[in-house]
Amino acid sequence: GAGDYHHAFVSAEGRLLTCGMEHDEDDPIGVLGHGEEDIVVPVPTVVPGLAAVRVSSVSASSNHTLALSEDGTVYSFGWGEDGRLGHGDEENQLAPRAIEGLRGVRACAVAAGDMHSLVVGVSGAVYSFGHGGSGRLGHGDDDDQLTPTVIEALRSVRVCAVAAGGAHSLVLGAGGDVHSFGFGGFGELGHGDRAHQHTPQVI
Repeated sequence: GAGDYHHAFVSAEGRLLTCGMEHDEDDPIGVLGHGEEDIVVPVPTVVPGLAAVRVSSVSASSNHTLALSEDGTVYSFGWGEDGRLGHGDEENQLAPRAIEGLRGVRACAVAAGDMHSLVVGVSGAVYSFGHGGSGRLGHGDDDDQLTPTVIEALRSVRVCAVAAGGAHSLVLGAGGDVHSFGFGGFGELGHGDRAHQHTPQVI
């Protein structure tokens, strides 16, 4: 995963490594996951809090990171504004923290956007959380979500992949249909217009 100032990697052994620097050296927000003292990590280094966890994938945005373990647990760290970390508050997390709101959900995919997050469960359900502006969370409104919330409009779709952009989201269904929602001002939703979409729409 590539953020603005940091990178995150998963080794062949399932170890999460990060390198780079905090977005703001004077106000660390935890995007590296190593703790406040590690402002700059010049080479990929194992994230201590997940050293004993086998990680299967990672997604990094400009200011937060999502890590998915092999057992389906989702960890988040970095900037907590708007609830993008999914912990029910807006606190920054300097080290990985399991998202309690997904307890009992075995996740199979994660995507970190600039200010929001998406998680797919093995059941095919899609959860979104964080900043809700322009409908990027897919819940039919602009409300922020501080904890993972199922996108009701996708309950009948078996989802196999998701992608989170700066202010919009893409969802791939098992049948090959692509759904998009969120900010559409530059045509990025693919519907032939520049309208925002507050719920998932098939392209």
